[in-house]
Amino acid sequence: MEADKEELRKYLRDLKEMKDLVARHEERPIVEYWDFVAWGVLLILGTLLHARFFPDTINTALLVIWLPVLIIGGFIETMAWVYLVKRLEMPLSSRRNQRFYLASVVILIAVIFILYYLIHLKGPIPGMLLLLLAVLFAFVAQMSYLGLFIETVLTLAAGIVLTVLDVRGSAASVGVGIFAGLGFIVMGIHTRFLEKRNG
Repeated sequence: MEADKEELRKYLRDLKEMKDLVARHEERPIVEYWDFVAWGVLLILGTLLHARFFPDTINTALLVIWLPVLIIGGFIETMAWVYLVKRLEMPLSSRRNQRFYLASVVILIAVIFILYYLIHLKGPIPGMLLLLLAVLFAFVAQMSYLGLFIETVLTLAAGIVLTVLDVRGSAASVGVGIFAGLGFIVMGIHTRFLEKRNG
């Protein structure tokens, strides 16, 4: 009788390990980890250049600094995604990729409109920029590794605090830009760690 109970416990333990293994295998990156690192470096660099050369204006900085940052980042993003599709041999028409395309387009359009109104109505509010970043991080975590919700929750919490306290000014904007850049870099490192762990 005791031997049967031990056999059942071993069977249930093995079943749980297999279930965990399958769940981990389902988690895959949506882009290469170095893409996050590249975005982080671009955000930090753009923030510092903006603070140094255009501390009191946003319109000129959008054209001179942030547009090139978006173009360079978009090019790197495309390369990283194409490389990942080849490396993992994922068909472009897979259900997962279709969900990714659709969600990406919706989020991008929403973020652009929100940023436009923040900039042209009240100016960019640092806390709200972090809230938008938390939406992006949540999307990445949902589509790739659930472990990345750690960065999402931290960014969300920081955005809520800054928004509730109505923290503004150039120092707050620079701090948020650097925080966002570091968030992307940490996300990239964490993605690499999770990818290696999952095999």
